[in-house]
Amino acid sequence: MSQDKVIDQSRYKSVFDLSPEGIVLLDHKGNILEANQRLFDWLNYSPEEILGKNLLKMPFLTAKGKITVMEKFAQRMLGKKPAPYKLDFISKGSTDKKIGLIRAVAIKDAKGKIIEDLVMIANITEEEEHEVQIKQNLEHQKLLSDIAIKFNSLDNFDKIINETLKILGEYTDVSRVYIFEDSSDGKNTSNTFEWCNKGVSCQKNNLQDVPYTTIPSWKKILKKEGAVLSNNINKLPKDLYDILAPQNIKAILVLPLYVKEKFFGFIGFDEIKKDREWTELDKEFLKTISGLIANAYQRKIADETLNSKIQELENMNKLMINRELKMVELKNKLKKVEGK
Repeated sequence: MSQDKVIDQSRYKSVFDLSPEGIVLLDHKGNILEANQRLFDWLNYSPEEILGKNLLKMPFLTAKGKITVMEKFAQRMLGKKPAPYKLDFISKGSTDKKIGLIRAVAIKDAKGKIIEDLVMIANITEEEEHEVQIKQNLEHQKLLSDIAIKFNSLDNFDKIINETLKILGEYTDVSRVYIFEDSSDGKNTSNTFEWCNKGVSCQKNNLQDVPYTTIPSWKKILKKEGAVLSNNINKLPKDLYDILAPQNIKAILVLPLYVKEKFFGFIGFDEIKKDREWTELDKEFLKTISGLIANAYQRKIADETLNSKIQELENMNKLMINRELKMVELKNKLKKVEGK
């Protein structure tokens, strides 16, 4: 081997291994000839688990991803140049998806025949997650604005609450959204509003005047931790499991409602059809919504109190007027008597 070739291979190997991107070299059948250390580190696989095997048999590709890989590979083998594309990856020992931006180029021999395929994979997981988060934040802001506008007028409070629960249920795609209000003495709680997704049975009629003594952990957790949050109700205290299990609940998020700094009730989100991971973003967004709803209740109660006072004053005013009229009438009668 000439000195020039040794230097060329050395340079090639250096660039190959030091590249910030994962690199895979495939033969014309899609078998993995070589891959750099960056790819092994990113996906947590050893060279022995990857090299020499066909790309389509790799466990780090999803079923959908394998179809995409096959289509793009076939296009390159036919001499076409597909644009860069995104692909989901699953690292060994994890269920979390990573996202790679794929760029590839077919390698030809001296006669122009395609013999290999060089694939470069840039890890764009963080960038994609950031974009998703920005999109979610914008959606959350719009939803918050729409709900806040609804609560500008409380002329038809029940209708507004029902519409709000429907919006929240459809946006979060949960099974149920509901509100419970406590009794005046705080000993019982009742399901006053409920929205159910298609095919989900309603529970409202079964959950009236529920004594907190039957679920002692409920209010305690809400007050202490600010939420009842679970992706697996089997991990909740037994008293909570016993009331949630008959409703077929798999995951739950419940947030307290405070009116005038007093525990008033709670708003809940149930999932009965599938496992669900409640993210911190979910929790913070729905916590803000619960604040809007609690504020609406506070305004409603204040309006009702004010209207009650006004009615009371009007009634007193009527009594006073009637009394004055009777006094005038009595005086007139007395004058008539004295004039006789």
